[in-house]
Amino acid sequence: AMPSSSAVPSLMPSLKPSSEPSVMPTLLPSSKPSDVPSFMPSFEPSSIPSSKPSSEPSAMPSVMPSSLPSFGPSEVPSLKPSSGPSFMPSVTPSILPSLKPSFMPSSSPTFEICGISKDDRRFAITSTLKTVSDPVALLTNGTAQNTALEWLLEFDAFNICPDDPKFVQRYIMAVFYFSTGGGSWNECNAPSNFSDPINIGQANASCSIFADGFDVFGRPTVLGSDAWLSPSNECFWGGLACSQDTLSVDRIEFGK
Repeated sequence: AMPSSSAVPSLMPSLKPSSEPSVMPTLLPSSKPSDVPSFMPSFEPSSIPSSKPSSEPSAMPSVMPSSLPSFGPSEVPSLKPSSGPSFMPSVTPSILPSLKPSFMPSSSPTFEICGISKDDRRFAITSTLKTVSDPVALLTNGTAQNTALEWLLEFDAFNICPDDPKFVQRYIMAVFYFSTGGGSWNECNAPSNFSDPINIGQANASCSIFADGFDVFGRPTVLGSDAWLSPSNECFWGGLACSQDTLSVDRIEFGK
């Protein structure tokens, strides 16, 4: 005959589990966790968390969430997002983007035009220009080389990228400008605000120097009369003439 279930729990635990669950739960939790998870989930969370996690997950999820968050991330992602953010970031990135923006910005902004961070752009350009100019002069405040570098990185609205080989040419033209009293020339001085279209237009209007229209082989060149350091290709700065094929500077011509 099958034993009948007790109306109240026994004082001592059974050596073998009963064929049916108890009608009433025990008043105290077990001293050790079960080797196998329960077949059915609890309808309410435990008042005290287990001292150790289960070796295997429950067959079914809990009906109610835990009152306290986990201290570490799960090995397997959840099917639905948490109601609140985690205290620790995930070790691996999410497969899908977040539905909402982050509360904290990235440690380094992205230089969108070049597709790299602003710091990486600075490092790449500076590293290359150390092979063009004396590194000491390049990194010493107040030199024409350092002024040109900082203008190229921080103020030049042309936003040239380190993978563009012409950024070296643009830097050299900026060194020429700062080392020859640029800012106090008779004309074609740089705008006082490199991001203000009105100021740039006024600076361009005050420049009327054109280089000769042909190179030494009699071929037409690319030229213009924009103010120096304006956010146009350097070939259009007043007095410069560039090869049509390569946009490399052919010469600088200023009036007598």
